[in-house]
Amino acid sequence: MIKYVVLVALSLNNPGNIERGEHWKGMSQVQHSERFVEYQSKTYGYRAMAIVLMNYQKLHGIQTLNGIIYRYAPMIDNNTEAYVEYVCAKTGYTKYKSIDLTNPDILFSVMKAMARFEQGSTFDDPDSIIKRGIKRAIEDGDK
Repeated sequence: MIKYVVLVALSLNNPGNIERGEHWKGMSQVQHSERFVEYQSKTYGYRAMAIVLMNYQKLHGIQTLNGIIYRYAPMIDNNTEAYVEYVCAKTGYTKYKSIDLTNPDILFSVMKAMARFEQGSTFDDPDSIIKRGIKRAIEDGDK
């Protein structure tokens, strides 16, 4: 399962392994996965990830890494506690500390850690792509 998820992130320009559902700006015309969204570029994949995370706070009031990651990567498919611990270690935030994902610097550190966890040792995305995705998410808004 882990190898499959890493391949999804790489081959579908979907660094956050976002599942299909609603239509996203930047989705590829042809979708090659039944489960995961395929984007035209990694920038669009990071844009979608940023929107999802910001909406957890804006729409659902989830303020902590623990809450965010348990919603993003539920235990049915993931070792969620390991995910939380990993992101906490990479960002320096504790799992129950309230964080503000409307702050682009905080959002960046969380997204980079999450993408690194999702992609494992294959992660090599430059910071500029992640930041460009965040910038587009903030400028464009929803979906």
